[in-house]
Amino acid sequence: MGKLVNIWRYSHFALAASSSLFVLLATVTGIFLAFEPIEKELQPYKVAGAGELNLAQVVDTLRTKYDEILTLEVDANQFVIADVFSMEEDLSGKFYIDPFTGEKIGDLPERRPIYEFMTVLHRSLFLKSVGRIFVGVTAFLLLLIALTGFLLFLKRQQGIKHAFDRIVKESFAQYYHVVLGRWMLLPIIIITATGVYLSLLQFELIPEIDVAPERMSETLTTEPARAIPEFDIFKDTKLYDIRSMEFPFTTEVEDFFLLSLKDRALKINQKTGDIVESLCYPFTTQLSTLSFNLHTGTGSWLWSLILAVACFNILFFMYTGAMISYKRISSKVKNKLRPDEAEYIILVGSENGSTRQFGKILQQALLKLNQKVFVDEPNNFKAYENMKDLVVLTSTYGVGEAPANASQFISRVQSIPVKQPTDYAVVGFGSLSYPDFCQYALDVDEVLAQQETYQQLGDPFLIHNKSYTSFKTWAEKWGQRKGLQLALPAELVQKKKKLHTFTVLAKQIVDDGYSETFTLLLKPSSRRFQSGDLIGIAPPSDPVERQYSIAKVENQNMLLSIKRHERGVCSNYLYQLAVGDQLKGSLQINKGFHLVKSTKDILLVGNGTGIAPYLGMIQQKTPADIHLYWGGRTPQSFELYEVRVQAALQSGTLKTYQNAYSRIDTADKYVQDLLAKDGQQIVERLEAGTYIYLCGSLSMQNGVLALLEELLEVHSQQKLSHFQNKGQVLMDCY
Repeated sequence: MGKLVNIWRYSHFALAASSSLFVLLATVTGIFLAFEPIEKELQPYKVAGAGELNLAQVVDTLRTKYDEILTLEVDANQFVIADVFSMEEDLSGKFYIDPFTGEKIGDLPERRPIYEFMTVLHRSLFLKSVGRIFVGVTAFLLLLIALTGFLLFLKRQQGIKHAFDRIVKESFAQYYHVVLGRWMLLPIIIITATGVYLSLLQFELIPEIDVAPERMSETLTTEPARAIPEFDIFKDTKLYDIRSMEFPFTTEVEDFFLLSLKDRALKINQKTGDIVESLCYPFTTQLSTLSFNLHTGTGSWLWSLILAVACFNILFFMYTGAMISYKRISSKVKNKLRPDEAEYIILVGSENGSTRQFGKILQQALLKLNQKVFVDEPNNFKAYENMKDLVVLTSTYGVGEAPANASQFISRVQSIPVKQPTDYAVVGFGSLSYPDFCQYALDVDEVLAQQETYQQLGDPFLIHNKSYTSFKTWAEKWGQRKGLQLALPAELVQKKKKLHTFTVLAKQIVDDGYSETFTLLLKPSSRRFQSGDLIGIAPPSDPVERQYSIAKVENQNMLLSIKRHERGVCSNYLYQLAVGDQLKGSLQINKGFHLVKSTKDILLVGNGTGIAPYLGMIQQKTPADIHLYWGGRTPQSFELYEVRVQAALQSGTLKTYQNAYSRIDTADKYVQDLLAKDGQQIVERLEAGTYIYLCGSLSMQNGVLALLEELLEVHSQQKLSHFQNKGQVLMDCY
């Protein structure tokens, strides 16, 4: 399956790169041409109620008003056009009419030169037949690009069932390339498929099917003569059911009314009104008309607008696709050594290249210490002669599968023996929004553990949303195990963040017998934040920023809950602050952890200082019933939060509260124990649309997720991934 995905991906890239210039021209001209049908339909020539008239009424009206009628047409916009002759010179010609009165209501406009120019450029690039070939091939290539993109999208979303599930935002280009591609896929496929069909028609590669006309009458007769308004076919045909009608040029019985309907053409005896001959249009003719209308937007301003939006999106896809490709190509690592010279081998598994930056950083840190290091892709794995340490940094793709450049790694590890003892470490990158969080990294760790010559250097380390802080923490600990003092950059990307000033309004400290925890009530200089957002604080002695969850409380102030660590640089800096002191910090919007307003039931689950954002959420007025489950060490741990929780219970903004204490002798030691007691009820509420929030330690999060899986297995036919994909499980753990 991995090889097949690679084929789709490389095909998608190759098709886009090779056809980019022609796609650009076709798309830009398509945008201009999409507005022509809109402009036409906005003209005031459609007469209300005309669709209810039958053909007999309209023909009778025209024959009364004009001396001679040549043709009658109804165009795609349901404007009625007549070509007539009258002794009054100004009433002769071809123009729009009011079918009720036969009056002229407008002249047929000449086509704008800009549309003529864009049409020729769009159809043939001003190269005539050769240009039409290029355009036809371009349409076909764009169709293939859309289809390969669709296959990659299905793989990413884990199948058609999850096509409209929430998409994790890893980067601007990646996110909107996928999101807009999901919504614009069908219009783009229609544009390209109809473009290919029309090109095939132009070059007569689709054969025309000759359909024999059906003779309705073998002989022509003038009896019984009937007046035109009495013709049955005219009385039974609504005006908007016709395409056109050509009137007899003479009064001879051999000269017919030629009536073109939506699906057939008729010859009508001008004396008796009998149908002389009927010719049903072949399917290819009807398909050609449909393809033309769908490709050009003729007859529907709404569809024309959709086509224009789709064309704009194609331009956007070209831009974001180029950005994604550039990022993938530019992230390739340059090595100073040959692979067999290196003692440290770093293998980076990445779907779009974003994980490679972590491999580069680790490589540079090792090189600064004069270590022999080589960075490679997992699919290139071999028996490196001098390898002493193997580090695998890998993302996960699809349903717990390998990324593009690691699809063969596990099989290569199993088939290529390494003779010398080798320490190994595995770091997984993923998103907790997906049920198979870092699953491929876990699979790699399991396979390496089965090989005799590999020794595990710590459990696999899993990183949420490419957190550089987490990666830096792992790298420093890994380096210590190897006796190396790694110097990594303070931040992954050195961006100048806007700093805001915060004044300490209040401070409260609690010692639960095991550690000190404290809260800071801050007056912010900016009120543009919500409970669940993050504040980044870098202490004066260390440029590395630490992030804390925010509660927005009374008077739009900010509340932080912080555990003091004995050697924690930032926690000790904040701990020594007094009322009136000021600090600087940056604000980060965390939309994925805001309080959902479109639900009737919310469970807030947390432990330790993870209660912080909840202290703001339980003050918000919302139609949802909010239930709080919280775990601490001792009852003293709750003293910091008790006043706010009790106030929320009394005001009704918090429906229920349950707690668990891990360091005292009670049945409920962890929040998992509290949830387990309400297990069946929680499953029923999940199925009814309840949202569950998790904030606190990763161990708590993993325990709660495991419990939910067990509860669903017992009480439901759904898996946890079903609710995760619907966005009902929101997590912000550390």
